[in-house]
Amino acid sequence: MISCASLIENKQEERTFTFEMLSKDVKENFSKEKIFANVLVDPEYYVWGLSVIKWTDGKYHCYYSRWPKSVGFNGWLTDCEIAHAISDKPEGPFLFQNVVLESRNNTGWDVLTSHNPSISVAGDNICLYYISNDLGDKMNDFSAPMDLTFRKENWKLIR
Repeated sequence: MISCASLIENKQEERTFTFEMLSKDVKENFSKEKIFANVLVDPEYYVWGLSVIKWTDGKYHCYYSRWPKSVGFNGWLTDCEIAHAISDKPEGPFLFQNVVLESRNNTGWDVLTSHNPSISVAGDNICLYYISNDLGDKMNDFSAPMDLTFRKENWKLIR
């Protein structure tokens, strides 16, 4: 259990958070590196960066980045959005509910993409933090090989 004090609307508030232990099966499957396709599946999309909370309805709400497979893997830089899925269990399966933040805004710092969601709770609100860009016409052709001249000798290329 964790207790913390926070300042919400100019009022000091004490909150207690309880972390639930995952079931023995979930821990064993993780240790054995067992992979289950049904944790979160969004067949037409790449999925990245889940952030999960247990909300007041007793369900687990997952916020994640997704972008269409049709635009390629590097499409997270131009076509990513943040979606919402729900499960009865912390390990899923999570079922898609809605898109909470679309890509391609007209103005602002988050013009092209919304990515890497992180969820926090403040009072009775869910706060969404994410990264984005406004590179616009400065975007390069991402089908070209990556420039790796900055790499250190002990780094290795993963993909």
